[in-house]
Amino acid sequence: MKFNKVLSLISFVAVIIFSIIPHVGIKVVDEVFRSYYFGFPARWLGYHRNGQFSFQIFNLVFNFLIFYFLFSIINKFLKRILRVQR
Repeated sequence: MKFNKVLSLISFVAVIIFSIIPHVGIKVVDEVFRSYYFGFPARWLGYHRNGQFSFQIFNLVFNFLIFYFLFSIINKFLKRILRVQR
């Protein structure tokens, strides 16, 4: 499988955008201490009330690979549709 730079950039941007959408990428875990977790489908960044951050690199890579896989399927599907129309 060839690694496409454009798809990887789009996937990375999609991971960031989906992470900051309220009710999709942002999850408030504790109402008292206000712990926020960002990421969709896997939570890869956490912010806690006292200024601490938590970062899960494997969840970030997982999200990237999910979006990369989805965009590559969409790309192949669109290429096939455009080729049939010609």
